[in-house]
Amino acid sequence: GWSYASAPNSRKWRPKAQRTDFVRRRRWTRHRSYVALEPPADRRRRRGSLPADRPAMIYVTVVEGRGLKACDIGGSSDPYCMLTLQRGPSVLQEQRTKMVRRTLDPKWGQKFYFQALAGDVLHVHCKDWDLVGRDDSIGELHVQVDDVDWTESTRRWFSLSDQGGDLLLELAMEHVM
Repeated sequence: GWSYASAPNSRKWRPKAQRTDFVRRRRWTRHRSYVALEPPADRRRRRGSLPADRPAMIYVTVVEGRGLKACDIGGSSDPYCMLTLQRGPSVLQEQRTKMVRRTLDPKWGQKFYFQALAGDVLHVHCKDWDLVGRDDSIGELHVQVDDVDWTESTRRWFSLSDQGGDLLLELAMEHVM
């Protein structure tokens, strides 16, 4: 990949996806990477699982919800979802869908990107937006990253806790070099 040319006293991580940097006017260098024909025995893994030693890019699409719990007066909700990637007790990344007003069957169709390792947990918390006070919890679910078959894109309904309804998630993965 590409990264900034090494400068004295510079130990910052540099994004590899960028090709040019016109704002900072820095020089780029090209790194050569060699691909092994067969991975060493200690790095072999089950087909479709995440690598334990290097991150993978996980794509999570929150497609829609159905039969969500009514939390507002009038029998509707203003649902949105908080997506959190956790490694042990620490939160690595947190993202949020848009709020859909007055519905129990929202359609989001939003795609999110997470950089994950084996053993990480994707936590999806569906909430009801309130103008005054705290947002009400509709339900939540946990997806263990190791339990998903990553050989192809997976589109599946997940049940929320507390009879909160169901969420349709699409999960896909791409290895980061």
